[in-house]
Amino acid sequence: MKIKTLFFCFLQLVLCHGLFGQNNRSEFEVDCPTGQTIRCEILNDTAVKVTFCDYHSVPNSLVIPDEVINPETGLSYFITQIGYKAFAGIGPASGHDYLVGSLTLPSRLVLIDGMAFYNCYQTSGSLVIPFGVVSIGINAFSDCGFEGNLYLGNCIETIGYGAFSGCRSLEGTLTLGENILSIDEQAFWKTGFHELRYNVKNLVIPSFYNTGIFGDSNIEHLIFGEQVKHIPSYTFWEATRLSGTIVFPNSVETIGSYSFFRDSNITSVIFGKNLLTIGDYAFYFCSALLSIQCKSELPPVIGNDTFVFDNNDMIVMVPCGRVDDYRNAAYWSRFNNYSELFSSSVLVEVDDLCAGTASIIQEPSCDDNIARVKAEANEGYEFLYWTINDVEVSMDMEYEFPVTDDITIMAHFEDVTECFEGHSDNNFIYPNPTKDYIQIASEGSCVMEIYNLDGQCVAKSSGDFMDLSSMAIGIYLVKIYDESGFVRIERIVKE
Repeated sequence: MKIKTLFFCFLQLVLCHGLFGQNNRSEFEVDCPTGQTIRCEILNDTAVKVTFCDYHSVPNSLVIPDEVINPETGLSYFITQIGYKAFAGIGPASGHDYLVGSLTLPSRLVLIDGMAFYNCYQTSGSLVIPFGVVSIGINAFSDCGFEGNLYLGNCIETIGYGAFSGCRSLEGTLTLGENILSIDEQAFWKTGFHELRYNVKNLVIPSFYNTGIFGDSNIEHLIFGEQVKHIPSYTFWEATRLSGTIVFPNSVETIGSYSFFRDSNITSVIFGKNLLTIGDYAFYFCSALLSIQCKSELPPVIGNDTFVFDNNDMIVMVPCGRVDDYRNAAYWSRFNNYSELFSSSVLVEVDDLCAGTASIIQEPSCDDNIARVKAEANEGYEFLYWTINDVEVSMDMEYEFPVTDDITIMAHFEDVTECFEGHSDNNFIYPNPTKDYIQIASEGSCVMEIYNLDGQCVAKSSGDFMDLSSMAIGIYLVKIYDESGFVRIERIVKE
């Protein structure tokens, strides 16, 4: 899959830069399906760049087509680039209208140039960046008014200065993929996202003014991917709404200077086992920071001003038996309140959410590294065994084991009821197909479990009614238990 993705990205770059075919740079104009006229510059035999849009009037939406035809030659071309200021809002004072309504970008797009949609502040809906886009230029969507989510394609490598800055109404979760190489300053400054899923392996910030990427944004929750190695300097500078606990995975090796400077709502940080260095002022002016947990056996290198060391209430938790090592390390010695904490974690999972539950009944500690877990089967199921890394380790419902590293243990269950397909006269599902809910015509009480076609249980409910409004469109199987324990399986279609 990764090879296919890289090949697709390379093919898009070929189309973008015109590595084959003539480049006569001639232009022509065509009408968009939503009523605008766009000017296209020929890049090669198959691709064009949009250089200008004449809106004519205020549009309810703008659909930029995948393919255009040169009216003079009859030849067709794919739109692979949006040029500098091609669709930028110019403002009422100049007698031009701003772009209004939703925006649909061409599916074969590779490059969005600087200020391409700058100041189109009345845009609405979500913004979908096509899969093959490699580069988004300086202020490309700055001060646009999108009121939904932002979906970034997997091929993106560079995001320019202020690319989405001022997009206050972009909301929900922002996901940054592992293929991104460079994000310039203020790219997401003053945006409305509430959650950030950060999966970038080795990000480079071509800093000029040292103002960060996410400053003054609405981001409250930050989730790092397990492959992230480096947090560059200034990345989260003045992301003041970041709150709660920031968890750095074991993959993180370095945290740059000023990276969380003035993030005044962070209350605790958890550093992974492989952290080597934290730069100066990385957590300076984090006034709500009350606890630090560092899982590294060796104290990471820190600077004189990495933290505010004069906070006597701050608790520093380090691995078992390592307090003296930290107390004697440069600058770590300035902390007063140390404690030991067992630094390896135990995660308990079940193979089927409807089949049963699993829990930790004894956590490992510095005095005793033994963990104890317990599984309980729901009605109609029985417990089978525990696995660690897909290897069966025990058939006991209660199981104990030593913990020497982070571990995930899974409980497996089996359906032991007798299943019959079809429905009877006194137990059936309606409406089917359905958009919002299903109901069972039954004289007694029932339990419903819904499975997708991969066999995963995605919902469970007691009673004769279930709300399906939040479920994705598709085909599902409904397993129905009546009072006697008898089971029926029905197929439903969610529209």
